[in-house]
Amino acid sequence: MNDSYSEYYKTRKPSLFSQGAIRLWHQRMLTIAKKWIPELTQKSILEIGVGHGFFAEVCQQQKITYQGLEMNKEQADSLKAAGHNITPATIPPIPAGETAHVIWMSHILEHATTYTQAKDMLLACHERLDTDGYVVIIAPDLYHWKERFWSWDWSHGFPTTVSRVEQLLHETNFSVHCSMHHTFSITHPAAAWFISTFFRFCLPVGLIDYFFQRYTGHRFCQAFMSVFGLRQIYLIGKKN
Repeated sequence: MNDSYSEYYKTRKPSLFSQGAIRLWHQRMLTIAKKWIPELTQKSILEIGVGHGFFAEVCQQQKITYQGLEMNKEQADSLKAAGHNITPATIPPIPAGETAHVIWMSHILEHATTYTQAKDMLLACHERLDTDGYVVIIAPDLYHWKERFWSWDWSHGFPTTVSRVEQLLHETNFSVHCSMHHTFSITHPAAAWFISTFFRFCLPVGLIDYFFQRYTGHRFCQAFMSVFGLRQIYLIGKKN
C-alpha cells in the first residue's frame, strides 16, 4: 500500500498557481450534487480516493461530516496530519465502519482493472451506504478523451462512459438519480461538448508540453486538459 500511485503524488502534484482553480472545480462538483441530493451539507460523505485532498478541504470549509479512504499510506498519513479524517485503505472491500449518506468517487472508477472489479467497487459502496444513500461518480468520458484515456494515465483500466456507468449502477442495485456530462464544470450538454471539442482540436497539447516538460519537468497542459479541458461524466446513483 505504501507504494500505491507514488508516481501520481510525487510528480503530478498541482502547482501553486493551479491549486486554487482545482479547489474551485471541486466546489463546483459539490454544488452540482447539492441540486440532486437533498440537504447534502447535513449528510456524511465518505470519499474514496482522496488524492491531493482538495475535496476534503472543500468539505471541511463547508463543515460537512467527512471521511476519506486513500490507497497511498504516505499520502493518507500526510493528510491526516493536516487535520483531515483519512484512513489508508485499498478497495474493494471498503473497511467496516459507520454507514455514510453519500459516497464520493471522483476519478476513481476508471482505475478499476476490469469490469468485474468496477462492479465490486459499487457493490462495496452499496453495502457501506445508509438506507436511501447516494454514490456520486465523476470520471473521464471515453468518447471525448479517446486515446488519451489510456496514454495519459497508466492505471486507467475500466473505460467510462455515461451509458456504461448507468448500466453498472443498475447492475449493482442503484437507480440512476442523475446522469450528465460536464466540461470545465459546465453541465449544459451543447456547451460541454463544444468546449471539450474546441480544446481537443485547437490546443496543441503535445507541442506545448514538450517545452513545459523540457524546462520545468511537468506537463502542465496535459494536467489542465485532464481536469478542465476534456469532457467528463457525472452520475449520481441512489441506493435501492
